[in-house]
Amino acid sequence: MEDERFRFKDQINVLLVLDVSGSMANEVDGKTMLQMAKDSIYNFTSDLPDEANIGVRVYGHEGKSTGHTKEESCRATDLIYDFQSANTSDIQDLIDPLSPTGWTPIGQSLEQAKEDFTAFPGENNTNLVYVVSDGAETCDGDPVTAAKELADSNIQSIVNVIGFNVGIEGQAHLREIAEAGGGIYTNAGNEEELKEALGRGEALIQQWKEWKEGERSSAYEQMSDQRLQATEDRNEWSYILRDEFSNHLAVLRKLHYDEDYINRDAYDYMWTKMNEKKDFYDEVRKTAFEQLKNDIEKNYESHLEEINKEYEQLYDEEL
Repeated sequence: MEDERFRFKDQINVLLVLDVSGSMANEVDGKTMLQMAKDSIYNFTSDLPDEANIGVRVYGHEGKSTGHTKEESCRATDLIYDFQSANTSDIQDLIDPLSPTGWTPIGQSLEQAKEDFTAFPGENNTNLVYVVSDGAETCDGDPVTAAKELADSNIQSIVNVIGFNVGIEGQAHLREIAEAGGGIYTNAGNEEELKEALGRGEALIQQWKEWKEGERSSAYEQMSDQRLQATEDRNEWSYILRDEFSNHLAVLRKLHYDEDYINRDAYDYMWTKMNEKKDFYDEVRKTAFEQLKNDIEKNYESHLEEINKEYEQLYDEEL
């Protein structure tokens, strides 16, 4: 790509911006959204290479339960883990005590992020931001402008946004932030999808490490691209199945409740069949993805073996 931001540089720096606002107390499948986000971040940081710098900034952690007004909450955005190699235990010690309580100053957080990256100019650094939020700005800030300024500055940061269980209007707002920051918006409806979204960031960081290591980077890049494509295809399949189920359910409800065209027994029968079909294709989707992922990894390992043989041959010739 011609855009300098999208080229690997000598160092990679990733800033995680975590929403700890009051709405993150909402539960999905019996678990608070904040706890899901925390666990996803721990999962993300646990396998990162030491060469990558990780920072963690939070907002929404000050509010009513901590004795702060809305104005004070909107000013509270803190870099709790400054850029360094990821130590998941240390990160967990800092994030675990946080409780969802305040408002959502995304704009203020991105403005502060520009200061966080001061020591990492884009000329020699690949700078990435991942905002994890369950909704739009609620502090009258301008996160779109802040994201654009961050991307256009000498930091050359790429601002990615992961919307966690966000409504339609919130998705549009968060997508606009990501687009302004030159990044990607990803919608995650549950913990698995959130981990998958962060997993793509992890794959990118691993790819950077392989790039730094030399020849093996091309093999890893190919595998990463294939793995990312497989994940995207799996997610697309999931979205299609979900939309199909929703459309069929809407028709079924209309036939029974609105038009009284079918009785309750027919409704229950068709509901059962719809769920059986959904479960069947969902299992097919998961099985196909796992098989494809295994094939990709086997191909990658085979490629590495060929590279190692070539290196061994060159080494023997030098001797």
